[in-house]
Amino acid sequence: MRVEASFLETIFEGLPRVDQRRWAGVYLEGLLTSQGKKSVRRLAAAGGATEESAVLSLQQFLNASPWAWEPVVEQILRWTERRAAPEAWTVGVVIQPKRGQYSAGAHRRFVPMAGRTVNCQLSLGLFHALGGAADIQIPMDWRLFLPRAWCAEIALRTRARVPEEARYQPPWAQVLDLVDTQTARSASAPPPLIADLRDLDDVDPLLRELACRGHEFLIAVPDTQHVVPLLAAAGNHAPAAPVAARDFPAPAVLQQGRGVSTYGRPAEAVRGNRSRTRLVRPAGGPDAPAARYPLRLFAEGRAPGGRSRTWLTNLLDRPSGELLRLTALADTNRRTLQDLESGFGLTDYEGRSYPGWHHHMTLMSAAYAYSRLDSPRPEHTADWLLPA
Repeated sequence: MRVEASFLETIFEGLPRVDQRRWAGVYLEGLLTSQGKKSVRRLAAAGGATEESAVLSLQQFLNASPWAWEPVVEQILRWTERRAAPEAWTVGVVIQPKRGQYSAGAHRRFVPMAGRTVNCQLSLGLFHALGGAADIQIPMDWRLFLPRAWCAEIALRTRARVPEEARYQPPWAQVLDLVDTQTARSASAPPPLIADLRDLDDVDPLLRELACRGHEFLIAVPDTQHVVPLLAAAGNHAPAAPVAARDFPAPAVLQQGRGVSTYGRPAEAVRGNRSRTRLVRPAGGPDAPAARYPLRLFAEGRAPGGRSRTWLTNLLDRPSGELLRLTALADTNRRTLQDLESGFGLTDYEGRSYPGWHHHMTLMSAAYAYSRLDSPRPEHTADWLLPA
C-alpha cells in the first residue's frame, strides 16, 4: 500500500524538517506494508530504505530525534473528524510485555486475563468509534503509565529520557486526562465514553469526575468497585452503606431475549417480563459533588470470554437495547487492539525511550487511520517519501 501525498503532507506538516517528514512517511508506509514483527529494519525495507545507513537514520528518527508528537496527534484527529463523527469514545487498555527494567514505565503487574504477574508496560488509548455500527475504531491518543518507582529513580528516568513533566498518575487519572485532552481538541461536543475497565485497580474517582463534568459514560467496573444504593428500603431512613458492585442486592442483569431487551434475572426466567436496573451513586461522602448525580447499575448477561461484567452509567434515559449495543463497543475496541497488535505493531516497539514509545504509537495510529478511512492511489505517492 502506497500512501497518498496529501495524507502525509497533512499529518506531518508540523514536523519542522524535511528529513523528519520523509522518515515519518517511510515508517508509516512500513507499518502498512511489512509483514510480521514491525522491527525498524523491516519497516525501513518495506518503505524502500534498504541501506544500513537508512536503517540507522530511521532508528535515529524514532528514538532520538526531538520531534513533538502532539501536533501529529492533533492532525490525526482533524483528518478523522473531517471524514466521520464519532458515535462514542472508547478506551483500550494495553499490556506490553517487556524484558528487563529499563524500558520506560516497565514494571511487574498481575494481569487477570493472563492469570499471572508479568513484566510489562501498561498503556491506555482513546479511540473514536465511527459509523452507524461503530465497527471502525481509530486510536486518537495514548498514555504510558509510569509507576511511582519511575518518579523516584532519577537514573531510570534519565536512561529512558522521561521528561520532567511526566509524573505518576493512577490509570483512572490517565483516562480522565485522555478525555479532557480530547474534549479540548475536538471540534464537536464529546460523545459518551465506553470503556471496559474491569482490570484496573480503582475507577471510582473517574466515575465521580466524569459525573461532575457532565460527560456521559458507560463503564464496566472492577468487581470490587463500591457503590451506594440511592434509594433505601421503605421506612428505612438510615444512611446507605457502600456495597461492592458484585455483591449488590439482586443485581439487575441485562439480557436480549426474543428481540426484546429486559432487565432482571437470566433471560429464561424473565422473558417477556420487565424489571428495573438499580440506581446508585459513586462511593464517597453524601456531601461530595458526585453524590448529586445518580448512576445506573446493571450486570451484563453472557459477557464475551465467559467473564461477567458489571456496568455503571449515567445514561439514565437510554432504553435497554441501546445500552446493550453500546456495551458491544467495548468488545469492538478489544478486537481493534488485536488488529493493531497483529497487523500494525502495537506491541512491537523495541526501544526503551519514553519519546520513542510515543513516536511509535503516534505513527501506528496514523497508519491505522489511513488504512481504515482512505483509498490509496499509488500514482499519488509523495515524492519526498521515495529514497534519495
